[in-house]
Amino acid sequence: ATFDVTVKEIKRKKLAELDDEFAKDISEFETLQELKNDIENKLKKRKEENAQNHLREQAIAKASENAQVDIPQAMIDTQIDDILQNFDLRLRSQGLSLEKFLQYSQQTQESIREQYQEDAKKAVKNQLVLEAIAKAEGIEVEEEDLEKEFERLAEMYNQKKEEIKEILTQQGQIDAIKHSIRIDKAVDFIIANAKIN
Repeated sequence: ATFDVTVKEIKRKKLAELDDEFAKDISEFETLQELKNDIENKLKKRKEENAQNHLREQAIAKASENAQVDIPQAMIDTQIDDILQNFDLRLRSQGLSLEKFLQYSQQTQESIREQYQEDAKKAVKNQLVLEAIAKAEGIEVEEEDLEKEFERLAEMYNQKKEEIKEILTQQGQIDAIKHSIRIDKAVDFIIANAKIN
C-alpha cells in the first residue's frame, strides 16, 4: 500500500535561555548564579537532613534491638489506628478514601490491620524504649526547647511564632509537642553516647 502524506507544519520547541532573565521569571532571584546557589544549598541541606534522619533511625533501631519490652495489644491497636488514619488522609488528598482503596485492592479492614501489625509493634516498642531512656537519663523539656520548636514550626508554616503558639495552645497540643521534643532529645542522647566500632 502506498500513502501520500502532506506535511502542513513543522514546530520546534525553543527552550528558554538559561540567563538572568530566566532566573527572574521563575524565581525571586535577580541572577542565574543566585538561583543556582539557592538550588545547590537546598540540595545540600536535603542531603544532610536525609543523612541525619538515617542516623536517627539507626540509633533508634539499635537501642530497641536488645530491649525486652512487654507491649500491650491495646497500644499496638492504637498505633495501627493512627497509621490507618494517616493513610486515609493521604488517600483523601488524592481523591480516594480508605474504604475505596480496600474495595479496589480487594482487602478487608482486618487484613490491612494485620499488614500493619509488625510496623505498629515496632513503632510502639521504639516509643517505649525512648520514653524509658528519657526517664532514666532525666531528660526534660526546657522552655528554651519549646520556644525553638515554635520558631521552627513558625518558619515551616510561614507564620509568626506567637500565632503558632496560640493555635497549638487552643488545640491542646502543647503536651504533645513537649513529648515529641523529649523523645527527640532521647534520640540525640543515644547518638551522642553511641560507641561506633
